[in-house]
Amino acid sequence: MLFPMGSGAAIGLLPGIAQDYHVSGQQMAWMNGLGGAFLTAAGSLAATFIPTRISASVAYLSVCLINEVTLLVLWLCPASPATYFIGSTLYLFTIGTCYAMFTAVVLEFMGHSGKSGSGRYSIINSLGNVPVVYMTTVDGHGAKLFGARGLAGTDAVVGAIGAVILLAYFLNRRQSAVSATT
Repeated sequence: MLFPMGSGAAIGLLPGIAQDYHVSGQQMAWMNGLGGAFLTAAGSLAATFIPTRISASVAYLSVCLINEVTLLVLWLCPASPATYFIGSTLYLFTIGTCYAMFTAVVLEFMGHSGKSGSGRYSIINSLGNVPVVYMTTVDGHGAKLFGARGLAGTDAVVGAIGAVILLAYFLNRRQSAVSATT
């Protein structure tokens, strides 16, 4: 819950770099306002298509890696309005999927929760806000040091490292459990 991937911290910072991609204030407001809300909601809905036979942790981390890859558009492509719209669209859609899968991880972790379920859910879910805070700071430092592209690059690298570490752990743990039963 405390790892950096899939935090969505860049959502609040995307409007600040729009002018570096030559995007007007009105275009930026639409992209990060109503358009962004629809994209995030559509991404959350898309999570329903992920098969339930895949563990929530593995699916979540896989989606987080895809989310980090979408930031490569903003990091490595030419600074143009098309780059901003494509990169932001992909990022906002996949972060919606990350949010939905984060909830699936929390629910899978809790299992049958009984009477204390709502309290435990709230505590565990609130831990997901910690990476939003520190990744906003980390992304901001990346932007300060390396410009607008540094924001996306910093988030992509830090998030991908976190996702790869945890994905390797969960895949190895699952493989060890399969080996133990055979």
